[in-house]
Amino acid sequence: MSRRSASVVICAVAAACIATLAWGLVQGRIQAFDQAVLGVFRTGVDQAGVIGPPWVQELGRDITAVGSLAILGFIAATMLGYFLIAGRRRDAIRHCLTLVVSVVGAFGLKQIFNRPRPDLPALARVFTPSFPSGHATISAALFVSITILVAEGSANRAIKAYAIAVSVFAIVAVGISRIYLGVHYPSDVVSGWCVGVIAALVSNEVAGGRAADEH
Repeated sequence: MSRRSASVVICAVAAACIATLAWGLVQGRIQAFDQAVLGVFRTGVDQAGVIGPPWVQELGRDITAVGSLAILGFIAATMLGYFLIAGRRRDAIRHCLTLVVSVVGAFGLKQIFNRPRPDLPALARVFTPSFPSGHATISAALFVSITILVAEGSANRAIKAYAIAVSVFAIVAVGISRIYLGVHYPSDVVSGWCVGVIAALVSNEVAGGRAADEH
């Protein structure tokens, strides 16, 4: 299977997952599951507390910050500067497109579904609707994009495997931290991951196609 075919298949599966979760959200079929998973991280009859000592809660805030617009924006700007200085126009375009598509996708869907946040005492402040998770979306898009760049730039399988492992760890950690802090439902996070993956793969194909046309 070619890389483009693999991207199409992955995007199709991710889109189907988003559609299924969105349907379940509208029909009210995923709320019970979401609440059950949230309850795993909560203590007390009213689920007012979270599991773990204070240092774990602080660790959760630190991890979730990795998926914030401030941190990801800094990483994105740093990479963009490097690509421009190195004369890697194609990578710069792809990188910018990934970020824009993921942000527009995440916040566009938030406004469409306008899902309220979990009714729990949260450990972090929030300002937008819940579905999908913006942190999960943008972190997935950026780290998948970085993984693609590393894979293209190296023929070493160990390096490729390392890049994939680090990216998966970061993406999953950010997503779980959002659930742990009580600011997102699991379905918000999973849908965010799917949107982010689609944003990265589509942007990669679009930018790659443009670069090929230029040459």
